Amino acid sequence: MGNYLKYNNPHKFSLYLAAGLPVIAPRQSAIGKIIVENQIGILVDDLTQLEEIVVTDEEYRRYRANCNSIRDKIINGGYLKNAIDMTEKLLSASV
Repeated sequence: MGNYLKYNNPHKFSLYLAAGLPVIAPRQSAIGKIIVENQIGILVDDLTQLEEIVVTDEEYRRYRANCNSIRDKIINGGYLKNAIDMTEKLLSASV
């Protein structure tokens, strides 16, 4: 895996979450920490692990419920608003 995924928050990731869908991502990716902290999907070291993954109905429902709470923030601009607020605070503190 290239270093790109270690620092990038892929657009496709946001699209899946906006659709309320759990994700599968590389363990070393930048989004890996978000996936684990919010319990919204599965991390793998490589694609060969996909055959070994078993997700119970209960786990999938939990992933979907967690995705839906994030989904609302994405489609209503919550994360963008937070980023703007943080930027304004940083800029006003440096003035």
